[in-house]
Amino acid sequence: MSSKENRPLSSNDQATAHHDEGIRLASMGNLAEAIKHFHAAVQMRPDDPIWQFNYGLAFQHLKQLPNAITAYRTAVQLKPDFFDAWSNLSAALKAAGQSEAAVEAGGRP
Repeated sequence: MSSKENRPLSSNDQATAHHDEGIRLASMGNLAEAIKHFHAAVQMRPDDPIWQFNYGLAFQHLKQLPNAITAYRTAVQLKPDFFDAWSNLSAALKAAGQSEAAVEAGGRP
């Protein structure tokens, strides 16, 4: 065994491992568990818009719209030209009954 294999994971490696596990669980339909891993990942690396987007997507699929909206808003703050995040934010806002905000979000990049 190499010394690299014995080395503890860095916080960045741990964050990536959580995100990857969240993706794996979400792809299997286990969204509640996926959210736990996405949460851990974005706590460790809150500056990744893709991770925030995936976190929001899991919430949106579970109809937890306030949480999805928060995650999507974070994603677009981090990456203002993130079209998919704007689109999903618009859809989540519309589903939450916030039509005016949905139209505004839908008109973004």
